[in-house]
Amino acid sequence: MDQTDPPGMDQTERIKRFGIECTGPGGMDGVFFRAGTWRPGGEYIQKLIIRNVSTTVKKLKYKLPETRYFSLSYPEPIVLSPGMFQEIDIVFRPVEYEPYDDA
Repeated sequence: MDQTDPPGMDQTERIKRFGIECTGPGGMDGVFFRAGTWRPGGEYIQKLIIRNVSTTVKKLKYKLPETRYFSLSYPEPIVLSPGMFQEIDIVFRPVEYEPYDDA
C-alpha cells in the first residue's frame, strides 16, 4: 500500500516533493505482505509509518483501499508537526492464493 503518489514515485522523490516519509516494517518503502507469510482466510496486519521529515506542519488525508482484501481505519485528517509520525494499521484478508495489489 502506498499513498496517492504519481505512479513510480519512490521514497526519495516523495520526501523531496512532499516532505513525508512512508515506511513499513523494517524501514522498507511501503507495506508488503510477502508470499509464504500469509494463508487464505487469515487476517494480517502491518503498520505504515508516516513521518513528517520537513520543517513545516503537514496536513494529510488518505483514501480507503479500492479492493476488499485490504482495509484501514476510517480516514481522519492527520496533522504532523516536523519530526512527528503517525502509524496506520494496514489489514490484509486474503481469500485465495493469488497476487493482491492496492495503492
